[in-house]
Amino acid sequence: MHIGIVNWSLFYGKGGIERCANILAGALLERGHSITLFFNQSIKRLEKPAFPVPPGVSVIGLEFYTGLLKLDKARQTLVNARLDALVVMMSWGEFVWFPVLLKGTGIPMILSEHSNPEFVISKWNAIERMACMELADHIHVLTSGFAATFPEEMQNRVSVLPNPADINRGPLSGSGKNKRKILLGVGRFEENPKQFSFLIRAFALIADSFPDWDLRLCGNGRSFEEYVT
Repeated sequence: MHIGIVNWSLFYGKGGIERCANILAGALLERGHSITLFFNQSIKRLEKPAFPVPPGVSVIGLEFYTGLLKLDKARQTLVNARLDALVVMMSWGEFVWFPVLLKGTGIPMILSEHSNPEFVISKWNAIERMACMELADHIHVLTSGFAATFPEEMQNRVSVLPNPADINRGPLSGSGKNKRKILLGVGRFEENPKQFSFLIRAFALIADSFPDWDLRLCGNGRSFEEYVT
């Protein structure tokens, strides 16, 4: 299959979606699929992506913020790619363009939402978001709790998959038998949507059983004091 993945902020973002999209692209490529990443051509602040694109994955820019002619060009770009499916990996407003872009093309659209729906709605619009989800051929969310927020008639189109991890990485330099093991969490210290409190509580439950492990969090944000206390 030829699968398109929308990694919209590939050339200006350094967060979880950008990393996850590239990991997914590499994993699908290893399974024998052809993969094309689509990114926002209108904003390109980095000379190269913050997270490396796997060799063999194609990269194509889309631009459609400046008028209907650009929208038609973006649609034609997607059609010319001859995709068997398009996975749109985002967290809010840019979702709204893709049902319009794909209408009439015959390309199945999978909307992959990578945040807490409550947080997404606060950044976007609840009605607009649900309208986009209704037009998707399938919907992906990160947790069963997020899936439960969709109405019953949409549940057969919702799948739950947590974020991927690259399990092929070897041990970090300097690790060894005499070194303490570290469980590292990196991200914004904002309880909604990051929810580091779950990681802190989970580690506290098992810490006595793993005395050679430490939990280390790196980041900053509004919930810093809450996590420290």
